Amino acid sequence: MHSERIVRASFDASKYARAEPDPLVKEFVESLNEERIKEGVEKLAAFHTRNSLSVDGRNAGVWIKERAEELGCENVRLMDYRNNYIPNVVCEVKGRTADAAQVVVGAHYDSRSTGLTNVTQRAPGADDNASGSASILEMLRVVKELSVKGIHFQRTIMFAWFSGEEQGLYGSEALAKDLKKRGAKVEAMLNLDMIGFPQKSAPQALWWDSDGVTRNLTDLGISLTKLYLGEGT
Repeated sequence: MHSERIVRASFDASKYARAEPDPLVKEFVESLNEERIKEGVEKLAAFHTRNSLSVDGRNAGVWIKERAEELGCENVRLMDYRNNYIPNVVCEVKGRTADAAQVVVGAHYDSRSTGLTNVTQRAPGADDNASGSASILEMLRVVKELSVKGIHFQRTIMFAWFSGEEQGLYGSEALAKDLKKRGAKVEAMLNLDMIGFPQKSAPQALWWDSDGVTRNLTDLGISLTKLYLGEGT
């Protein structure tokens, strides 16, 4: 029986470490709009369900695709990968250096109720994971607005919204296999999952997963978060 071995990626965090905030990154962070993210969460949570086997789930994917197109993302597409499953949504913002390894920013947009195949029960998934999906749309908006000002990233950024996460990470696995098949170079991948669930003791906290990650990439993310948002984040 054939099985693929997962090899933990290597990542050189030292070239991205900063002691002082970069003015352009600071502008990016300050341009993010909380109300726009909230509107995106409410829109996605308004679908009766985003179960990966549901019509409403596919409609949610089409809405994300249309929103990405409105925001000016390039090569926006629905990526079908498994019979009866709603598609991934993928697009790119091209970087200044064509052959530089790209960065992937992703989140799953599917949701579930009490059962993995229950497509009739209400499953709004506002936190899990409309929060991450809407935030990526807001990141895309800011990236494109900065490009209008003549501020462009060196690397191409791929924005990806996955389905099939609740059933077994099917959508993200399909994208990873597609990138490998095409010989695409990826510098790093940031996954936003359930970022809208504050705890009473830490309402402004940003939680980082420590399991199944490239640790030095995660450590870099933590240090940069503190740099731009404060030590108490």
